[in-house]
Amino acid sequence: MRDFAVKRKNRDQSEKLLDAIHGRGAFRYFKDLIQEMGLADQWYSFRDDRYREIAMDWCEHQGLQVVADSR
Repeated sequence: MRDFAVKRKNRDQSEKLLDAIHGRGAFRYFKDLIQEMGLADQWYSFRDDRYREIAMDWCEHQGLQVVADSR
């Protein structure tokens, strides 16, 4: 979430998102804020790409060959 917030070109959006990810209820507040800002699709795409990257790195470190997804 932090990386997504930092990469926003709009400084105001970036600051609001960074503020949202602290304290109790941070995940809910972040989710609500990306909806309100119209950034939900961008966030979910960013998150999915990050998950994929993490999985690929893990596989590489485990010596596993990754087969390309045909989707």
